Amino acid sequence: MIDKDQLVLRLKKIKLVALDVDGVLTDGRVYLDADGRETRAFNFKDIMGISRLKKRGVKVALISGEKNAVIDRFCRKLGIEKNYQNCREKDKAIDELTDYYKLKPEDICFIGDDINDIPVFKKVGLAVGVSNGWEGIMGSAHIVTKNKGGNGAVREICELIIANI
Repeated sequence: MIDKDQLVLRLKKIKLVALDVDGVLTDGRVYLDADGRETRAFNFKDIMGISRLKKRGVKVALISGEKNAVIDRFCRKLGIEKNYQNCREKDKAIDELTDYYKLKPEDICFIGDDINDIPVFKKVGLAVGVSNGWEGIMGSAHIVTKNKGGNGAVREICELIIANI
């Protein structure tokens, strides 16, 4: 964890927010219908936060270990250009994003919730764990949200960034 002064310094540098999907933009549950189709629920608070962030010029990318058409649709709806799915090495996606947008790792905030997010946490300028994430990642996070993943955690961080850029 970092102190408030360090947090403000890091927030001021953010030019891109990369998000895990399951457990961050969703509550981590996957819904299966009788035909085996998967669906996920997204929170409009988080959607509004992403929209507000993008209007301020901050880029947004999704990095998910899963592959699902729902994620594609979400990205189209919000105009999210970079969408990494079935991504087993999320830190490599961060490398690609820094190259693509000509950023430094300290310009990136990543919000995650589980063990596969730790390599990214070690790479970015602001590593955020959601409060209902796996407890083993909390020591690698710079900050932990008050809100749970899928319940306004993304909006919480978006508003912090907006307030400090």
